Amino acid sequence: MTTTANNPISVRLPEDMRKRLALMAKKANRSTSFFIKEAVGNYIELQDWQIEGVKKAIKQMDDGDGIDGDIAMEWFDSLETDNELTMPN
Repeated sequence: MTTTANNPISVRLPEDMRKRLALMAKKANRSTSFFIKEAVGNYIELQDWQIEGVKKAIKQMDDGDGIDGDIAMEWFDSLETDNELTMPN
């Protein structure tokens, strides 16, 4: 059986943020720790997704599988104009 250790951590929040967090916790009948844990977990997931996406894009460019930035910008700038270009691939 696996146990999960809850290790305390200290976070300094601006007073207005702390008050809003406390009010939200009270309204939801949850602890402030619950919301902080959820927020940090979501942030970590998002950052991990972004970092992995950037690494993948860099590898694709290194492997020659990317689209030249100037070509991509030319296409982007043409969107919603009378001379809209076909999306590069």
